[in-house]
Amino acid sequence: MWKWEEINEWLPIYDAVYSHLLAPDNSRVLEVGTWKGGWTISMAENDLSRKMTCVDPYPDLENVRVAFQNTANVRAKNRVRLFGELNKLIDSERFDVIHLDGEHSQQAVENDIKKTAHLLAFDGLFIIDDIFYHSFPGVTAAAFQYIDKFGLAPFLFSEKKLYLCNKSQYQDYYSKARSMLEDVGLEFEEDQLLTGASSSYLQRNSINGFSILIPKTYVKPPDQFLKILGIKREVSIKSVVFFWTPPVLVVFLKIMIREWIPRIIKIVKN
Repeated sequence: MWKWEEINEWLPIYDAVYSHLLAPDNSRVLEVGTWKGGWTISMAENDLSRKMTCVDPYPDLENVRVAFQNTANVRAKNRVRLFGELNKLIDSERFDVIHLDGEHSQQAVENDIKKTAHLLAFDGLFIIDDIFYHSFPGVTAAAFQYIDKFGLAPFLFSEKKLYLCNKSQYQDYYSKARSMLEDVGLEFEEDQLLTGASSSYLQRNSINGFSILIPKTYVKPPDQFLKILGIKREVSIKSVVFFWTPPVLVVFLKIMIREWIPRIIKIVKN
């Protein structure tokens, strides 16, 4: 499930769908940087066969750790284990899905990639979050420095995440992702080398020679997204308004609600 709730504050509905549909069956899943568990819980609840391994030190955030564990115990019983550091994992373990969303400095991301890339199953899915987050360019720097060294090929680039696989599995994942986007009715861009689009200059979107699918995430998600994640229409007006409203307008509305409306009410009362 992907619910209208606070634990999904940083998880766009698009990426909840992509991660769920692209993951191999009966996946063993590793997430580095679990925080409140939005991505992990979504993956666990959408496929009850998935076994989740989470790594997060929660520095001075024991309340967040406890809140996540309580949520996981209720909604993904016996399928989530939590470690404080990557070194606790056994090198012989292999994961079908690896999601990196840990500390965002270049050094930390480099470390996470080095320690997890060899844990990816042969036909596994590797996801790097906040790949082009303006506030944390170190994520981008580390990703593009190391993904090729570890034999990873990007095939899908969403608003927040880069989806990769082993180079030998690239064509399979590219085809799977393309079919997925068509099935959910979401428009996407493809490399001009593949589309044959004519222009004065050939504008490729490839990384390390691998063409990438780029969904148009500025459009409203099709209803199919809601069905896939079990989202029901009977939600609060507040949730709907804030979900569909552009981020800049959301910030403005929150300021109005928090600061200006109380002032207006105070003036009226006086």
